[in-house]
Amino acid sequence: MITETVYLERDNAIDLQLLADGAVVSLASVNRMEVTAANGDWAVSSTEAADVFDWSAGNGKVTIALGLQDIPPGRHSCRLVVFDQSNQNGIVWDELKLLVKE
Repeated sequence: MITETVYLERDNAIDLQLLADGAVVSLASVNRMEVTAANGDWAVSSTEAADVFDWSAGNGKVTIALGLQDIPPGRHSCRLVVFDQSNQNGIVWDELKLLVKE
């Protein structure tokens, strides 16, 4: 499981490369992403916060900038969920551990 640090009120970003069976995936058909707390306390979606997520670089790369979002400080288990036309309910792509610091 991946552990990432988020610094609130800062521009630090999380860079991920999405793989399926060890191969880089195309994100060309992706129309939405979200990071959700496993306990349901909070969620950040590209629908409401488009500037948080960037998957336009290609090569399966996703940049997620959560520092300006309303996430409480502390340790959080969360999921990265990816949506496209074929998967309108989303695919849980990865589980993340976030350490959110002020």
